[in-house]
Amino acid sequence: RKGEAKFCRLCQKTYNHMTNKPVCLLTCGHTYCEECSKTHTKITNKKLCPSCNESFSQIIIDYEMLDMLNGLVKVVLNDDTNKTNSSLYDDYQSQSLF
Repeated sequence: RKGEAKFCRLCQKTYNHMTNKPVCLLTCGHTYCEECSKTHTKITNKKLCPSCNESFSQIIIDYEMLDMLNGLVKVVLNDDTNKTNSSLYDDYQSQSLF
């Protein structure tokens, strides 16, 4: 995954842990931002990967991509909430994408 793009191939926006979360399509494993994945599914009315047209059953947060981005970008700790990167990941685990 080292050479993989750090941005969504559909909207071209760089992934981040707040506004442009990367999600992975299961079973093909392609990664897109959460918003584009939802929009594509809604427009086509099918759960098909935009890259390979393989049917997918589930969309999950791509934690590996977030970890990779964390190594490239220094995340500033918000003094008001005292949230670390790991507590942000814990917040994601309670979210359902579909």
